[in-house]
Amino acid sequence: MCKKQINKEIRTGGGVPKLALHRIERLKIIKPSVEEQNKIVHAVDNYNASIKAEENYLSKLKFIKKGLMHDLLTGKVRVNIKAEGP
Repeated sequence: MCKKQINKEIRTGGGVPKLALHRIERLKIIKPSVEEQNKIVHAVDNYNASIKAEENYLSKLKFIKKGLMHDLLTGKVRVNIKAEGP
């Protein structure tokens, strides 16, 4: 709704948007209540915390992988491969 109103208010000939202060001042912008804003902030904070936790977990897995690869490639750990016959 807001996007349509903005486009309607700022379009001039040739379809090129042109901003003018008097047009911007006439725009009706709906903002959520303080309570809803707080809920949004809380949700975004939770998502950011989850993302950070996943990034930390991924970092630990990469560190473990690097160590295992080093152990395997230097021969510190041997891998027994049993050949399966027909």
